Amino acid sequence: PMPKIREPADVIIKVLKTTISPDDIDSLKRNTKAIVKKRRLGQECIGEITEVGNEVSKRKIGQRVLVSSITSCGHCVSCKSRLYGDCQGGGWLLGHRIDGVQGTHARVPHGDYSTFLIPSHVWDTELEDDLVLCSDILPAVLEMGLVDGGIKYDMSIAIVGAGIKGMAAFICAGLYAPREVYILGVEDNQLEAFKFIANGPEFESTRVYILSKEVDDTVDAVLEQTNDEGVDL
Repeated sequence: PMPKIREPADVIIKVLKTTISPDDIDSLKRNTKAIVKKRRLGQECIGEITEVGNEVSKRKIGQRVLVSSITSCGHCVSCKSRLYGDCQGGGWLLGHRIDGVQGTHARVPHGDYSTFLIPSHVWDTELEDDLVLCSDILPAVLEMGLVDGGIKYDMSIAIVGAGIKGMAAFICAGLYAPREVYILGVEDNQLEAFKFIANGPEFESTRVYILSKEVDDTVDAVLEQTNDEGVDL
């Protein structure tokens, strides 16, 4: 059904771009207890605002926004501490506790704080296509994989597993100008994508080693490449 404003801080968006994330796959397998039958999935998207609740002050109809996979009210103790996943009136809602964004339209609670404006000059460009990854996968990997791991500039890094999360970790690692990056478990069909990322300007001073899926022991492989010194992260 077409979503409607339910709370005064809600916005309704027309979904323009979305993804299928690992969380959606888990939900299909019923690995998430909060998922109910016929729940519409999806938590990453870009959309155009078509309706706003009467308490929404920062968003207007016609604006194009990136929707965060984590809903935040912006006012509770958790939000003020920047622990948005623990928001007392939000957290992981889309595609989980309420219908998600894999449809033509979606309701986004707390629209002022759960969406980010997209400048009009990047509308309908490849850059906008890439921005949808900023809904969840890139910030999640940056926070939990790199920042929580204590990443610093000029480190040596090993990325074990070359799926979408491994690729996201590689992209985010470029923010820290790593000295060396070892990527383990790359399938043939993933090789070109990793080579493309490695050729980006953020890795100009980085030595990148891409090891194939045929490696039996990832620890031994890294130790062999580093003369038994290992990596920083």
